[in-house]
Amino acid sequence: MTKARISIDKASSEISLTGAVDQTTVANLWRKKPHLKSNKDYRLCLDQVTEIDSAGLALIINLKNMQQSQGGKIIIQNSSPQLQQLVDLAELENFLD
Repeated sequence: MTKARISIDKASSEISLTGAVDQTTVANLWRKKPHLKSNKDYRLCLDQVTEIDSAGLALIINLKNMQQSQGGKIIIQNSSPQLQQLVDLAELENFLD
């Protein structure tokens, strides 16, 4: 299993999540989340996420809500079928748009 990490490339405004984003890693990822600038849009790249559960979905929801409250947004890229299934189960229509 790949170690879970969150990082940001400030030049491209891309946030990357890697590894298993689940109940065992989310608390640590939240503590290490990058500082995001207000009124700025970011891309959240998920192509290196190997596993995700409802805790991982909650992390993404909180990141999106936090940035939206600061006048920006987070655009999700490369979501997996596993994430889509969680979104569908949670009835979060248009969440991945």
